[in-house]
Amino acid sequence: MSAPSDTFSRAVEAHYERVHRLARIMSGNDQDAADLAQETFLEALRGWASFQGRSATGTWLIGILRRRFLLALRRKPSISDVPDIPAPALANNDLSADIRLALEGLAEPVRTTLFLFYFENLDYSAIAQALDCPIGTVRSRLHQGRAKLRALLTPAMRENLT
Repeated sequence: MSAPSDTFSRAVEAHYERVHRLARIMSGNDQDAADLAQETFLEALRGWASFQGRSATGTWLIGILRRRFLLALRRKPSISDVPDIPAPALANNDLSADIRLALEGLAEPVRTTLFLFYFENLDYSAIAQALDCPIGTVRSRLHQGRAKLRALLTPAMRENLT
């Protein structure tokens, strides 16, 4: 049986890029994303012994990241609510610049929900758990995000979303 520090190290290796990528989407810049990822894993390390596995490790980490982000918003005004998201942050080279620009215009909770659903392939339940909100809120944010994207995009660009 492996030591707790070994299992935590494996969890960090398995989930670091995902947590950092989402932190980048949330915060809008590399420095804040690095800080958020580091704070997320420090908090996870402190709570690792009490993690009971009721959710997937990645979902648990995303929940911690979300709480750290909300704390950072209250404390540090440099983290903006609508960040500038460069192409590499979305880790999907197939997205057009127009779609990326449209995503930038969405409020953080909607943008994060869309990102978790479409780019991280999380289901409604996992997103609700990660963002600490009801499943109905996840569905509402997805609906709202899709509607806003449809309104912002031309008909040709909308085809790229399906």
